[in-house]
Amino acid sequence: MVIAAPLAAQDSTPPPVDSVHVVPPPADTTVPERAIPDSVHLNRDGLLVTHFRVGFYAGYAQNFHDTHSMIFAGNGDCGTFVNGRGNGPAVGIFGEIPLVDDWLDGVVAVNYLQRGGAFGEVYTGGLPILDPISNQYVQLQRLHRYTADLGYVFGEIGARMTPLPEFPIYLRVGGGIGFTASQPTHHQTEEIIAPEGVLYPETNTRIRDVSAGTIPNVGPYMALSGAIGYPLPISRKMTASPEVSYYYPLNDVTPDYRWRISALQFGVAVRWNFGQQYEFPKPPPPPPPVVVKPAEPRAPQAAIASAYPGKIEIVETVVTETFPILPYIFYDSASTTIPSRYRRMTEGETNAFNEKNLPHRSLGAYYDMLNIVGNRLRQAPELKITLNGTTDGQERPDAADARALARSRADGVKDYLTKTWGIDPKRITVTTSAQPTFPSSMQYAEGAEENRRVEIIASNGDVLHPIVFERFNEHAIEPKAIPFKIASESTAPITSWQLDVYAGDEKVWQRGGAGVPPNDLNWALDQDVAAQLAGRLNGAGSLRCELRVVDANGKSGRSVAEQPANKLLNPFEVSRLSLIVFDFDKSAISESNQQMISAFVSKSMLPSSTASIVGSTDRLGELDHNQELSVSRAQAVRDLVVKEQPKANITNVEGVGPSRLLYDNATPEGRYYCRTVQVEVKTPIAEMN
Repeated sequence: MVIAAPLAAQDSTPPPVDSVHVVPPPADTTVPERAIPDSVHLNRDGLLVTHFRVGFYAGYAQNFHDTHSMIFAGNGDCGTFVNGRGNGPAVGIFGEIPLVDDWLDGVVAVNYLQRGGAFGEVYTGGLPILDPISNQYVQLQRLHRYTADLGYVFGEIGARMTPLPEFPIYLRVGGGIGFTASQPTHHQTEEIIAPEGVLYPETNTRIRDVSAGTIPNVGPYMALSGAIGYPLPISRKMTASPEVSYYYPLNDVTPDYRWRISALQFGVAVRWNFGQQYEFPKPPPPPPPVVVKPAEPRAPQAAIASAYPGKIEIVETVVTETFPILPYIFYDSASTTIPSRYRRMTEGETNAFNEKNLPHRSLGAYYDMLNIVGNRLRQAPELKITLNGTTDGQERPDAADARALARSRADGVKDYLTKTWGIDPKRITVTTSAQPTFPSSMQYAEGAEENRRVEIIASNGDVLHPIVFERFNEHAIEPKAIPFKIASESTAPITSWQLDVYAGDEKVWQRGGAGVPPNDLNWALDQDVAAQLAGRLNGAGSLRCELRVVDANGKSGRSVAEQPANKLLNPFEVSRLSLIVFDFDKSAISESNQQMISAFVSKSMLPSSTASIVGSTDRLGELDHNQELSVSRAQAVRDLVVKEQPKANITNVEGVGPSRLLYDNATPEGRYYCRTVQVEVKTPIAEMN
């Protein structure tokens, strides 16, 4: 393995060889140490030290009164006041002392706050009165208005925070208590709203005074406050800050009844900063520029190394795998179109179809379900099938519409088999049912997805017999990724790079791009890569990793590293059977699956063989229940294997619940293929010959 030290990358383009360029000396911006004491630091206000700030505030408040009390005192007719508004000035003085650098200050303030307001209610009552316009007796409607004059001297303490150095917006929180600055007074009036033309006889007007005077029992005003502001500089030591603040009351105006006042204030705070300021000395003039003749451009340099310290280990295993067929085609809600994930062919492509070419993975082979059935029906003209269309019971509320939807789904599958595969329509029966033969629980949304399907029911087991892949090579690889460390250096900008990995003369992986290569790059090693490498390795060997970079002058640099690799042959041949005909929340083994297990055991298990049985579930349902269900499935298969071969050497029987999801549970078929028991039999290769 070759490991190169990282190189420093340069992005500047060098000047032509026959030219010169001027290199200015760096500007000396250093402030002499004697100019500023060590204890001094800059702050946001442009001062080097701030000792305290003082200021005054002026603004205007919108007051919000909240009460549910009888406030129309002094009159026989009264009403219940529920809300009101007022406004008035707010002025004060304050001081701020820095507590933590320049982002947290303590604040003390004394303010005058006008918290008055006007409230009113339309009241209908009293004896009927003659309407002079309509000459009819109607109810008298009156509007009561209550105006309060409340001014407080409010003392407040709190903190001001400026959390972002580059954006000096500040937040202030605090609380305080206020006492009336003068005698609180009220003025109550009453106005006739309807009918028109009616006046109070004592005033000969539509409005009269009801009461006026002192508001009794007014106590202190206690409130919490919060504000937000932004300082705008006026001078070196002076700022003006627009502010928005809110006061939240903690008590009632008077203990006699509920009456609370909150306020939203808009104003400006002007601050003076008191501190010590230091002057920066001017830097000396720079020396004259130095004329430098550029160096001859050179080729870029590159370095690559594998950061994995060991060998790539590939294990090749001879595998025979049996995949039972899931005889369902699932549909989207209210749709009759076969989903695009199911592979469909043209009539001319069907002659080349061969099950041996299907992916050696359950779900990969499943998506060729329609072609598997069509091919088997074509090869055995005596076989017949039934297509049963279903719905989830919710797509179409009307029963007739639901049957028509289910029928259309089944007819769509039939059309594909007859038109593409040339199957005689008389060999295919179409039926519908309100729900599937083995429905999934509608407790989950996924249950509805699984119940929207076409079920393929065979008159003979040969149509749906499992897919068997005989003695193919399967490869496992460790590690799962190789990390590369890359470095590059160039006097001219690097314009492109490419990393190639070779097994012998064959390129097995490559990456590249424009600009400078990344410092770290991962090569993911999956089963496909393992199979490709296994075909090029015979025992111990190595891979050649080659990095090439090109600069703007067309010059290139190259680096090579070796990565050891080794291929081993598994001394055991493996046979697998995956049962997927467990319906939702079921552990019973169907008769067809019992026959499948019996045939698998008799063919695959020799006296020297060992077997492992692992049951699993999908993600639906409670974890504990799924764990128990997977164990039940594994034990049911174990009992059937022992019944077939009492001396079977079974080394492991376990249920893993949903902890090892083999397939994506976002699709119905993915969940079905996770409701499985996998039987894996290992037999020494020497016993297989």
